[in-house]
Amino acid sequence: MDTLPTLAVVGAGSMGGAILRGLVAAGTDPARITASTRSRASATEWRPGGVRACSLDDDPGANAP
Repeated sequence: MDTLPTLAVVGAGSMGGAILRGLVAAGTDPARITASTRSRASATEWRPGGVRACSLDDDPGANAP
């Protein structure tokens, strides 16, 4: 699914995380996805899969455009 532009998931919690997992399962290159999460631990969980993840713990402006 390389026809999509770079994607951002603002808030990769329950709902955003499910969408993110679905995109990756459908073949979207994880390197084309940036996700923001509330906690450092949550962001750390996404990174091994190739998703660029930012946490509000580390960057309070992670959800800013």
